[in-house]
Amino acid sequence: MKLRELKPGDRAFVESYTENISEYSNKLMELGISPGAEIRLLSIAPGGDPVLLKVRDFRISLRRSEADILNLRPAGE
Repeated sequence: MKLRELKPGDRAFVESYTENISEYSNKLMELGISPGAEIRLLSIAPGGDPVLLKVRDFRISLRRSEADILNLRPAGE
């Protein structure tokens, strides 16, 4: 599942990254968006970009193009 499939308020777990871009993957890991982390989609900007996520106890804004490398598993599965 991809982030674009979530609605505000939905939760999911990061399973993996679609691409192994070491520099960008490292950036996501530094932000706490690592495999196993729970994310919650808080809001989507009016134009659809960026999105606001809650990861661990932080609020993080990402462009959809950045978030597209995340493979997610819906919470509750």
